[in-house]
Formats: sequence, structure tokens, C-alpha cells
Amino acid sequence: PAPDPSAYSVDDPGTWVIDYAGIGPFVVGSTLEGIEADLPHPPETCRAGVDTYDFDGLGLTAVSGIDEADPAAPVVVVRMLAIDTLDPAAQPRTEAGIGLGSTVAELQAAYQELETVQGMSGSTVYQLAADSRYISFEDMGSGEIQIISVSDSVGVGSEYCGA
Repeated sequence: PAPDPSAYSVDDPGTWVIDYAGIGPFVVGSTLEGIEADLPHPPETCRAGVDTYDFDGLGLTAVSGIDEADPAAPVVVVRMLAIDTLDPAAQPRTEAGIGLGSTVAELQAAYQELETVQGMSGSTVYQLAADSRYISFEDMGSGEIQIISVSDSVGVGSEYCGA
């Protein structure tokens, strides 16, 4: 089921909506400092411009662009994936109820306008696009959504913490 926007709580990823703005408090166009200020615990910083968070098995990453050393640089992509056993109810979902673990068939049924592009790893990436924003769904060949990203560019990085 889709999250109820009126039930939003920054402490509860199960209340967050995935949309063209971002994933809950992870908003494309905001700053890493702004995201950190909104969240209940600090990030792990794997390299300048890339902050990661672990919400009980739900991994979220925010990546700033332009000048990664500049704390005012805007966030250009936010990404989520399961990094441990994840309670399906404790994760963000789109307004159509799509989240990690949803099947590609469910994704395709929910979004007729879905397009496919090739990811950097050669896998198929399913995308929604509107107003120069993209929501990308990756199944990594499994048939179930493994990674969801929201970005301001069509490309999807395969790794953000690598040097």
C-alpha cells in the first residue's frame, strides 16, 4: 500500500513517499547539510559529497553534485536499497504502492508510462520522467525491485561510494 502523506514522520521511513521530489526527507535539490538537519541521526560519509544512512536495514544515499566539497552544492540523486532484512511495511513507497521488493510486473502495471534504459552495469533500469526529474527502479535481473533512485538526470550510477 502507498504511504498516507498525512501520517508523515521523519523518524518512520514507512510514512515516506517516493516521488519526483525525492524519497521522504531526501530531497533532490536540497543540500547534504539540510538533509542531515532533518534526520534523527548523522550520516556515514563514504567520500566528500556522498552521505549514507541506515534505517534498520534500509540504506539511503544522498549525492551532491557540481562541487562535492561545497556544503551548499545541491543534492542531485537520492537512492535507497535494502542492506539487511527489511520489514516491507517500514519502507517508503510511491503513491501507487511500489517499493523495494515489488515485482517488475507490479511496477509495469502501476505505471503505463514507464520507460526502460540500460544501466551502467548493463542491466535494465525502469524509469519515470517528469519535469527534468527521474525515478529509477532497478531489479538487477531478479524480477524484484532492488534499488530506487530519484535524480535530476537520466543516468543512473552503479556505485556512489567508490573512489
